[in-house]
Amino acid sequence: MGRDGNRPIFEHLTHLVVEVGPETRFLALGYLLKHSPNLTSLELKKASLGHVLPNIYKWSAPAATNFECFSCNLETVQIKQFYGSLEVEVVKYFLKNAKVLKKLVLYLEKPLSCELKARILDEPRASAQCEIEFHSSES
Repeated sequence: MGRDGNRPIFEHLTHLVVEVGPETRFLALGYLLKHSPNLTSLELKKASLGHVLPNIYKWSAPAATNFECFSCNLETVQIKQFYGSLEVEVVKYFLKNAKVLKKLVLYLEKPLSCELKARILDEPRASAQCEIEFHSSES
């Protein structure tokens, strides 16, 4: 692990799984992305909170920052427990900023409306080679 001043650099981190909870604002994720220059794969999933309803989650993307892994290494992003409109801003963030993204995979908890699916597929992408996949969470 290298150092950036007093901050660690996770130079050997290539795959990261992040479990997020209600009101997650992705501040720690932004830090990890910025300090993981060799990250190629990121998986986001919601914490299992039992009785908590999925619509209390307010996913919001990290503040716009020039993360090294976006410009040179992040190839795959998976978002588990995707319900729809609550997570669209996170999807847009990765599509807009991940410059070498090859695949964005959404594991759906429920079927998406045709309009929402079309909206996601029509989002501008920093990577011309990025494909978006939709899968049922049961698969």
